[in-house]
Amino acid sequence: MDKIKNCPFCGSNARKEGASGPGPKYIKCSNCNAKIGPHKVYIHAIGAWNTRTNSAQTKDHTDYNNLLAEKNSLYTETEQLGIELDSAISMRDKFGRDIDDLEQTIKRLNEQLNKAVELVTDWIGMKPETEHEIYIASKDFLSTIKEQS
Repeated sequence: MDKIKNCPFCGSNARKEGASGPGPKYIKCSNCNAKIGPHKVYIHAIGAWNTRTNSAQTKDHTDYNNLLAEKNSLYTETEQLGIELDSAISMRDKFGRDIDDLEQTIKRLNEQLNKAVELVTDWIGMKPETEHEIYIASKDFLSTIKEQS
């Protein structure tokens, strides 16, 4: 009787499976459960198993391995995209906080500027009409404060 070759898919030992008397005969991998049959006699099952590398079963297994490799590649890419997304969200949150801080600083500076304009207006006794008048009055105001110090 022919020797049963190792499994073409995983390389493990294969064994006979089926009825000892009349009935279907199979050859099955002891590891990955690849199977060929049914055949009427073991000699035909063994012959089919030993020449199975050209069968559709091998093609199906190769297709499966290719799909599995593609799935693993997509999983890795998805993980990388997840990391990049987390980084982008973190940057968005940081810049959002920075923008909020800048808006608060601008608001505070505008309030201080308005108070300074009110002080200058009170000091010169009139409301300046132009930025240049505010600048001149502010310089005079600061000079007066320095002189009084």
